[in-house]
Amino acid sequence: MRELINTLINTGTLVILGLATAALLIVSFFWVRYQVGRLLDQRRWRRLQRSERTSIGEVSSLTITPVFEWLAGDGKYIADAGASYLIEAGDTKILFDLGDNRPRRTPSPLFHNLKAMGVDPARLINELSAIVVSHRHREHTGGIFGFFRRQPAFDLPLDGVPTYTSWGRNHGRKAAQEIAPGVLLSANLPGRLFIGGRIGERMLMINVAGKGLVCIVGDAHPEPLRMILYASQITGVKPYAYVGGVHALLDDEIPLRYRVILSKQPPWKKTNPEEIGLLAVGMREFGIEKLYVSEHDSDFVSLGILKTVFSDEMTSLRVGEAIKFA
Repeated sequence: MRELINTLINTGTLVILGLATAALLIVSFFWVRYQVGRLLDQRRWRRLQRSERTSIGEVSSLTITPVFEWLAGDGKYIADAGASYLIEAGDTKILFDLGDNRPRRTPSPLFHNLKAMGVDPARLINELSAIVVSHRHREHTGGIFGFFRRQPAFDLPLDGVPTYTSWGRNHGRKAAQEIAPGVLLSANLPGRLFIGGRIGERMLMINVAGKGLVCIVGDAHPEPLRMILYASQITGVKPYAYVGGVHALLDDEIPLRYRVILSKQPPWKKTNPEEIGLLAVGMREFGIEKLYVSEHDSDFVSLGILKTVFSDEMTSLRVGEAIKFA
């Protein structure tokens, strides 16, 4: 009996040691990848900062209508985590991101919301000058995970519309490009999650006459302040408004399972409220006068900190509630 007990103890010890070793190897892999990735990202940012200034025209008016968001302005719309904005810059129409479709619905929430707004999706597709998908996460791609040459998902074919993504053929790695008068699409900006690894993300910069740059962002994985600074440097135009997600998450405010997936830092390093405060103050210092924030990627406390700094100049985005700049 004693031998059996000793055997069980030894076996249990070996199993525990094996599991601990495996866990250590896994954490070490992600930590090394994270550190190497940060160095590569810094190199990429230095290259972007040396990019030649890109001239950008102006638009006399700009309307941004959330078509998919965490919040909705009316019960007739479907709201969930993700984003999609219909942008009307002068005579140009652009669809920025395609929201999510989880579980798979027919029609998709984006299609449903367009119809609920009185917009014919088929006619809109024909009127679009471009579709821009900020990054590969499914809540922005229409419900698919973007990689290689995989196309964003929608109920209708998108083959006839110029589509710009952060992956595949039109990933925009090298430089920003003006895709319409007064509308500049950024290069592929480097962002990173500890578990998820590198996430390239693209933003829109629209120069509104008499106002300045309106920066339109998906999740801001490359960090909002870096994105705003990049927009200012590449165009030479003062930032005026920020529209989209800020990815402001305090570790103590989100469940552990989401914290592991969504954290930009190693799990033993927590984000504190002071960092969110510095983010808000930094956005102000960089010239942002109006903040239109998507609540799908930020927690309640972080949003409260942003609201304290921006006060009435901060608005939460809601499906069907248009923002107008003129």
